[in-house]
Amino acid sequence: MQELLAFSREIQTFDIVILSVSGSIWLLVMFYNIQFYLRLAFYKVPGSGSASVPVSVIMIVRNEEENLKKHLNGWLSMGYPNYEILVVDDFSEDNSLTVLGVLRQQHPRLKLTGLNQETRYSQNLR
Repeated sequence: MQELLAFSREIQTFDIVILSVSGSIWLLVMFYNIQFYLRLAFYKVPGSGSASVPVSVIMIVRNEEENLKKHLNGWLSMGYPNYEILVVDDFSEDNSLTVLGVLRQQHPRLKLTGLNQETRYSQNLR
């Protein structure tokens, strides 16, 4: 206690300014943290079933018959309420179009389109 009294007798104006600026900054930081974390503590996550954003998945395929058979059924059976899958065929030379046609009859969310290509010797870019 006596050290505080001795400090208060010897304190100068510069020391008071430094202490008040430091205390003000500390109070501002504490106020900000309390406000931010209280807002997070009382935040309620909106329900997912109330409003869903429509999603479009675009897939560009070329000679991907095996991958379409393996993976496209999983994409088509997603639990998301409002989505579509658009498959763009880049002039496939295998049975990719047949696989897509069969899946399209089973799943109305699957949309197909194709690219016209001048040369038939382009490479599949991965």
